[in-house]
Amino acid sequence: MTNRIYAHRNLNAAKRDWSKWVYSYGFVKGAIGRGKLIGHSEAITLTSVDANCQQSGLAKIRDGAHRSVSAWLIGTPTTQPIAQGATLRRFSINPTKGQLQFTWSDDKTLVQFPLKMVQLKSDGCFAVID
Repeated sequence: MTNRIYAHRNLNAAKRDWSKWVYSYGFVKGAIGRGKLIGHSEAITLTSVDANCQQSGLAKIRDGAHRSVSAWLIGTPTTQPIAQGATLRRFSINPTKGQLQFTWSDDKTLVQFPLKMVQLKSDGCFAVID
């Protein structure tokens, strides 16, 4: 049996250098899917990926917080290589603009989860499209 993990952008690393993408991750636990932090990485590949967005994090930002983890991805970590010829499509979320849904970066339409495979890389989040 594989363990699913949650992963989100590390906001402390982003605060020091906004162009730097480092991810915090941990084993999934409980109803909202966040458990104890187990590490940080500049690259994680997940399969069978779902998203969790929390309105409470958005409320903190509306109340003046500069940053709050309000969304994360949940999936199974893999070392499986990306298929040759696959397309990477970037997506993001921006709760500071009142947006608490993941959108495709190229056309701003909503990302429909679950996604088959996602790469969290040093330059952003990318869905692997066959």
